[in-house]
Amino acid sequence: MKKIMILVGILLVSCQNKNTSVTEDLKLEFEKVAKEFQQNYIEGSDHCKYIIRSVDKEAQISEIQFGQPKVLISYEQLAEFCPQLSKKIVVDMTSQQRLLTPSLGYDYVRMTYLRESHGDTVQRISSRIWRVTKGTWKIIQIDNSLSKVCDD
Repeated sequence: MKKIMILVGILLVSCQNKNTSVTEDLKLEFEKVAKEFQQNYIEGSDHCKYIIRSVDKEAQISEIQFGQPKVLISYEQLAEFCPQLSKKIVVDMTSQQRLLTPSLGYDYVRMTYLRESHGDTVQRISSRIWRVTKGTWKIIQIDNSLSKVCDD
């Protein structure tokens, strides 16, 4: 997670050195795209086409689950796993979206949800870096961390 924050810091500093015009309309558009992605993720496998379309085929994806070592996930593995993605019963969520340049954005979500299949409560922290590719926002990096909050 520390690595993610360093990357975001570098992006913020580099973006401040460029002459970019991030308008309020662009900020709202990016916020809408990022929140729509999160809502589709919460809804689960019924939205696989949308979820997969939102991720760049060359995206760097990593996940740390329940204290295990970090795992790197390929786009193909993400697409293969997506049909098994369960609907989340969210009990708490905090999110932040930040447009860094007109074509680069950062999205952070901390979500606590119930996993009926395991009878526990999980906290998922996701950070995503987005870039406009051929006129469409695509996720180019995803870092996830899952931890148990409590067991039933």
